Amino acid sequence: MFGINNLPDANTQTIAQRNAWWAMLISRLLMDQEHLRESIPNGFTIYVLPSSDPELCQYNRRLVDGQPDDANILLIEVKMQPAQKLAIRQFRPTGPTVTYAYA
Repeated sequence: MFGINNLPDANTQTIAQRNAWWAMLISRLLMDQEHLRESIPNGFTIYVLPSSDPELCQYNRRLVDGQPDDANILLIEVKMQPAQKLAIRQFRPTGPTVTYAYA
């Protein structure tokens, strides 16, 4: 489904295109994996922080920083590793924490 060779290219794609790519990937994972989907409360806004794209990561952190303190935010940190772990951790005290690994 997804590998390091399929990552969006920061040299040829805009921040909006790269954000859309990650949003589609996360949406696909949520549709395919019921346990992952059920672990995320309704009404949360999801932001993706891919370690492979520092520019996009910084941009999304600025978006998060601009949200009100009581906003329901789920921050997804993506770190490419041999096992391709997708780590979802809480950003606000009320946020969920989930780690999901896929092949």
